[in-house]
Amino acid sequence: MHEQQAILQIEQAAGREYTYLGEDKSFFNSIGHFEVLDDMNCCAPTNSVLFAFYTKNRRKVMSAEEFLEFFAHCLERKESPENE
Repeated sequence: MHEQQAILQIEQAAGREYTYLGEDKSFFNSIGHFEVLDDMNCCAPTNSVLFAFYTKNRRKVMSAEEFLEFFAHCLERKESPENE
């Protein structure tokens, strides 16, 4: 259930940038976009879907539940970075 909700949320967020304003201090005020990741565990693949928040210099990989919580603390950026 959470995975389907998270996938739908990411599909709706495609092509948009977001600013994270939650409690995770290592990503607070970071600007990035979201993507669904393929299962990267080559030795023991699972059926789990992973989600990522990509910033300019790094990414945060999350489960569906973690993504939904993280995304709830993001604001869509209306202006483009060139205009800052």
